[in-house]
Amino acid sequence: MLIVWRLLLSHLLADFTFQSDYINRWKRQSFLGLLAHCAIHFLIAVALLFPYLNMIWIDAGSVKLQGWTCLLAIMFIHLMEDHWRIFSMRKFHTSDSIAHFLWDQVIHISAILALSPVYGMGVGGSFFPEKWVVLACLFVCVTHALTVLIYFLEKDMYGAEFPLFDEKYLGMVERLVLWGFMLLPGYWWIPFLLLWLAHIAYLRKKRILDFSKAGLYVGLFCTFILGLAARAIIY
Repeated sequence: MLIVWRLLLSHLLADFTFQSDYINRWKRQSFLGLLAHCAIHFLIAVALLFPYLNMIWIDAGSVKLQGWTCLLAIMFIHLMEDHWRIFSMRKFHTSDSIAHFLWDQVIHISAILALSPVYGMGVGGSFFPEKWVVLACLFVCVTHALTVLIYFLEKDMYGAEFPLFDEKYLGMVERLVLWGFMLLPGYWWIPFLLLWLAHIAYLRKKRILDFSKAGLYVGLFCTFILGLAARAIIY
């Protein structure tokens, strides 16, 4: 599972944290931009997995695939999926909806699970061999990944545009503080969580926070679930 989690982290970082608005527009306008996006995926994956790339990841009888081969195959599948998504929007005018976004992520993560080893190779057989990697995955989900998920939800429901810089990072900070409180030891996280929820409700009532109901509730619910997951890993 060590390699699986590192691949998942590299995917989350490249698809969300390091996919800027510029890269997102470029990959939709030019195949060169799509190649650049996939190159970022590849470089981050290599940085996180370099010690394991010469190992055999897939051993199925006569079929033995090294890490390099599996990683290149994962990158190729990512390239083809993103290319098809962009092509279908141009050619068939399919909407760039939350369903399309979720399906895109299912394909990417399925490729990672299919082409990476789960156990063995002396690199950790437990489900969470490296807590920091799993916590880093949860961190990216709370911040950048949830921002994109909420955007597609609000786009489908209200026709919303992608949030501006201040709105985008304000939402991230609100969720991150809530998630951080949930990592406190014992039961201290509960009063802090309730105070922060009251703080968010007050700011929204005074229209200081202009979050939609759907975006607010989905963000809080997902952050709560990710906080419970982080507590289970830490404690």
